[in-house]
Amino acid sequence: MGIRRILFLAVVGIAVALVARAHAAEISLTPTLKQEIANAKPLRAAPDDREMFDGRPLLVVFFASW
Repeated sequence: MGIRRILFLAVVGIAVALVARAHAAEISLTPTLKQEIANAKPLRAAPDDREMFDGRPLLVVFFASW
């Protein structure tokens, strides 16, 4: 690879990291947001009771294909 290409990739990588860091600071889990998440309804499946998960670990997977 040429030096220009390496330098370009480094600059783009730093820019992406800085933007991601700036946006990550804007998100905070407030009590209101927690309540909204807890009250969210599933789009396709039947709704589950919250008590079903009490005392049990819960794995939530968010997937995004960019």
